Amino acid sequence: MENIITHPLFATFFGWFAFQFLMLSIYKDENEKTFNIMAYAQEYWDNWLSSFFMIPVILFLGAKGLDLNPLSESTEINWHDAYYVGVGFITELARVAWKKWKAKNQ
Repeated sequence: MENIITHPLFATFFGWFAFQFLMLSIYKDENEKTFNIMAYAQEYWDNWLSSFFMIPVILFLGAKGLDLNPLSESTEINWHDAYYVGVGFITELARVAWKKWKAKNQ
């Protein structure tokens, strides 16, 4: 069995978790005096969910685009597979692009 850390599924989940933690940290720093974890969770739960559901999309695109099998135990990540850990960022980028496109075309 290959090392679990080099598996795309692990990398994608870790990338999602790391991005969410980064966003929490930024939000906390900006709202340090009034920070409330429950208020943060109520405000951003849909962002967490949408980026979490992007994990299978990124794995599918990686499997089709680079001819990898994300659920295979023998698949290892190479340097050109760094987009797996960017699932949170990619989701946020898609959301911002959609909002800008929608505002421009209304």
